[in-house]
Amino acid sequence: MVIFRLEEKASINLGGVRVSTAHRIGAETEKGLLLEVVHVVNGMDVKKIGYWLPKSLIKLDSEKVEIPDWLW
Repeated sequence: MVIFRLEEKASINLGGVRVSTAHRIGAETEKGLLLEVVHVVNGMDVKKIGYWLPKSLIKLDSEKVEIPDWLW
């Protein structure tokens, strides 16, 4: 099981720049949701990758998304 916490994890790189990675729900339909992995530098989204996942195969709550290993 792969677990993504719907939160942002931040750090400061060696150049003193604040960088972070956020996992969030970008869109949702009746049968699926778009899990976005967003890389943020100095408060601006610099890279966004989205994965459409079927709701029938994942577990979703307000804090995390659980995806079976074989699906990820």
